[in-house]
Amino acid sequence: MLITILIYTGVYFARSPWRSSVLTMIFAVKNLLVVFLIGQVVASIFLGSDYWGRDWFRIADYYLCGTAYAALAILLWRMQSHDIAVFRSEETEARAEQKAREESL
Repeated sequence: MLITILIYTGVYFARSPWRSSVLTMIFAVKNLLVVFLIGQVVASIFLGSDYWGRDWFRIADYYLCGTAYAALAILLWRMQSHDIAVFRSEETEARAEQKAREESL
């Protein structure tokens, strides 16, 4: 699984315009954090569960992953709210234009 996630993250960084928006930058950071999260699981399998610094790595990675997902959720909420507002505005304008056309006939 780690290899698949590493391949995906590598392709994302190499081929995607991840610097183009805040959303894609947060997504890129989240991908790296998930690689570290899975990496520490793999390290526990090969090195045992008491390797040096494990507790600190886990705390930092869990905190940063949670922060990245919270940032993605907030950004998604804002983007969807904006899209809904634009849609409603355009729908109201279209109805007003249709009403004006009907009244002019």
